Amino acid sequence: LKPWLCHILLPELDDGLLIAEGTKPARWRRLQIPAFHFDILIPYVAANNAACDVMLIRRKKTEKLLEYFTAMARKHPRFYRLWFGPFRPMIHLHHPDTIKQVLRTSGPKPWIYQMLLPWLGDGLLVADGAKWARSRRLLTPAFHFDILKPYVAVSNAACDRKLKRHADEKKSIEMFGMISLCTLDIIMQCAMSYKDDIQEKGDSHPYVQAVTDLTNLNVERNRNPLVHWDFVFYMTPNGRRWKTLCDTAHAVSERVINARKDKLEKEGPPQKRYLDFLDILLTAKDDSGQGMTSLEIRNEVDTFMFEGHDTTASAISWTLYSLCKNPEYQQRVQTEVDHILQGRQSDDIRWEDLSKFELLTMVLKEVMRMHPPVPVISRRLVEPLQLGDTTIAPGNDVSVHIYNLHHNPAVWSDPWSFRPERFHPDNMQGMDHYAFLPFSAGPRNCIGQHFAMNEEKVVVARLLRKYTFSLDPNHLVERKLAAIMRTESGMMMFVTPRAPTALVVVAAVTVIAQIAQWLAAARSCFVFFNNLPGETDFSWIWGNMHKMASGKTDVREYEASLVQKFPKYNRVWVGPFRPMINLYHPDTVKPVLKTAGPKTWNYEMMTPWLGESLVVSCGAKWARSRRLLTPAFHFDILKPYVVVKNAACDVLLGKLQKHADEKTSAEMFGMISMCTLDVIMQCAFSYKDDIQIKGNPLLHYDIVYHMTERGKQWKKGCDYVHQFSEKIIEARKKTLKRYLDFLDILLTAKDDSGQGMTSLDIRTEVDTFMFAGHDTTASAISWTLYSLCEHPEYQQRVQEEVDHILQGRESDDIRWGDLSRFEFLTMVLKEAMRLHSPVPIISRRLTEPLQIDGPERFHPDNVQNMDPYAFLPFSAGPRNCIGQSFAMNEAKIVLARLLRRFSFSLDPGHKVQKTAAMVVRAETGIKMFVTNRVPTM
Repeated sequence: LKPWLCHILLPELDDGLLIAEGTKPARWRRLQIPAFHFDILIPYVAANNAACDVMLIRRKKTEKLLEYFTAMARKHPRFYRLWFGPFRPMIHLHHPDTIKQVLRTSGPKPWIYQMLLPWLGDGLLVADGAKWARSRRLLTPAFHFDILKPYVAVSNAACDRKLKRHADEKKSIEMFGMISLCTLDIIMQCAMSYKDDIQEKGDSHPYVQAVTDLTNLNVERNRNPLVHWDFVFYMTPNGRRWKTLCDTAHAVSERVINARKDKLEKEGPPQKRYLDFLDILLTAKDDSGQGMTSLEIRNEVDTFMFEGHDTTASAISWTLYSLCKNPEYQQRVQTEVDHILQGRQSDDIRWEDLSKFELLTMVLKEVMRMHPPVPVISRRLVEPLQLGDTTIAPGNDVSVHIYNLHHNPAVWSDPWSFRPERFHPDNMQGMDHYAFLPFSAGPRNCIGQHFAMNEEKVVVARLLRKYTFSLDPNHLVERKLAAIMRTESGMMMFVTPRAPTALVVVAAVTVIAQIAQWLAAARSCFVFFNNLPGETDFSWIWGNMHKMASGKTDVREYEASLVQKFPKYNRVWVGPFRPMINLYHPDTVKPVLKTAGPKTWNYEMMTPWLGESLVVSCGAKWARSRRLLTPAFHFDILKPYVVVKNAACDVLLGKLQKHADEKTSAEMFGMISMCTLDVIMQCAFSYKDDIQIKGNPLLHYDIVYHMTERGKQWKKGCDYVHQFSEKIIEARKKTLKRYLDFLDILLTAKDDSGQGMTSLDIRTEVDTFMFAGHDTTASAISWTLYSLCEHPEYQQRVQEEVDHILQGRESDDIRWGDLSRFEFLTMVLKEAMRLHSPVPIISRRLTEPLQIDGPERFHPDNVQNMDPYAFLPFSAGPRNCIGQSFAMNEAKIVLARLLRRFSFSLDPGHKVQKTAAMVVRAETGIKMFVTNRVPTM
């Protein structure tokens, strides 16, 4: 029974009626052939030509057609049926409840997409099944975070071209075409590394016109069932033109591919830090080791060149149009952009800016809701689709009508109003994920959606930073419903340069508002923190720090008095607006160190020196670095270092022997610092420089010791340290050796995505490890010797333990197996680090609320019940010292070797005073007399 006959024989059935399965009379169930089933059971459009609903659609212009579709959506809030010719039903879905059943699968595209095969081939848009899954898997790495990041610079450069001339001429310009050229320029450079002066050539570029004509011809063919068959279509003028245009598009894509192939053959694999889309196409291999064929590569290039520029151009153009229609939002977005870019010499958008464009993001989403770049997508059912009481069998075709979905009153309140705030995070919490589909959804969603959103933000922000846009009142903008939401005759706009004074006023207003907001927050902060236990003696310049800043107060005595006064924690004001909560009880310390929270503002002062290294970085950057560097402190890496440490001790012993012979006191802190620096340079970097013999100018800079030096000296010191680090790195790159050391691992480490560390990453970690790896250990060893001078009975007991372990040996070298036997020396070291913590203070920024309310002590029997957060020489938790085992081993070896040969006593003519710095030092060194001793055998 033909569908048109159903209309004649069954006039009593109302248009749009949906008959439930259980209510159909028996005679209707007997006649349930597919055509009859669709025509009777699914709400439908009643066409004048009953054999084909699409003939009615074909005669309507886009604006009328969109009105017609939305009327159908109001009449049938979830779905309705259209006939494409007498035998092809299409179910249109426009409600999340019906759409999600379809998009959750990776089902194939329907017959309507087969018309694109001569142009796009079996690219990602058209392919299905195993072919689609393989292509999706091979292409996904092209859209990784690290790949997208450098594209921001390309998008910035593309925005700088051409617009100024039109602004100066004070004539309206056709923006849709210009934006299309800009996005094509971006996609060609980002994805294909291909430069072709696209924006300069303008509409004369053959690819631009070819894509426009191809999409128009495709829509015309979709709407005319008479040319759905290929053999009919290719006999028509449109069919012959379609073939010519496909050849034009293919010629452009093949030229791009061949240019890259030639470069690869001449220069080998690309040396750049990232592979772009075309690199990945040319080099990708599947699980069987097979790469992509030349035709497959061309299909994907054609697909991405079309989808990667045309859809983005549509979104950007309609955004500018909407902002012209709603100038108050244009001004608000400009204010947001001005605020983010204020104080910069360049208007270039940076990667980290993208997440700050909150209002711009909401505007972009609202525009894509009102003017979806791709208004309709289709699928062929691979499993039954339940529509109320009716089941649609697999093999039938459905369309997800995104335009209708985005304007469905049953889904969106007031859908015709421009309200970007509906996309504020607070307003999206209860939103169905399938209610907003600018990039589709499910496994076949748009693979390049992050690329597109980033590009849209960069282009719109750059344009609005420099210009204000308004519509040409003499030009009517009419939508054109094609594969992409276009315009019938372009989008004419006036482009007005923004006055510098306006920018200044906006910036001034923004700054004043920020200051007012900051002062209110500061007052609230002051009231809250000032009620916590702490010193009440307050200065509006120094806060509670004026006693320490004056230099007249002994810092350690002052801090000890605070501990007695406030047993678990106290509040200190660092200046008038920076509260710092000092924690020194396990109950309060534990909740903070159990997290990997970020460091505080004072660590940011070290960034010019140590960069975003393991000490300073936070979040994903810290987690990645920690994961990459952990193998450098494995048991098998540390074991060979014992030999190096013994050799460095031999040099130190030789230097001390001179003082023993001459009976003069030696400045131990400096000499031990030289020894630990010698150790770290050889162990971690395989770099020998006779540091202990000739000294090292690195240690002469106060920047290493004092954080309060003037800016010029700080910078000079940073430059020297960086040059020294880079010298080590370059030397190491030229050598190979038997085992991997710290620097080897830095140079060869890869993360989960296969990305290594950048040169800057490597240098910052080298700077950090050179500092932290020798200075803290030198402090621990020096203060241990000081403590043993203060307690000679313990010095004697340590010497006896060392003599016992080394007795009967020809050499005094410490072996790996000896380290675990130094029980009493280990207790002494820990007690010295308790009394003289190498790093006296560490800081964290809270990421979650904090609720506050003698050597023998380190004998194994005595530490069983000790809180693990009561003793923190190497911090604790996930951000503890990564090199603590290395440091303890080194301290044991150096102390054992020194105490094996010498006895130490303090120089009574020299007063040892601690200095408050990042590492506990001595104000003028630690002078000791060194006396030869005969080891007991």
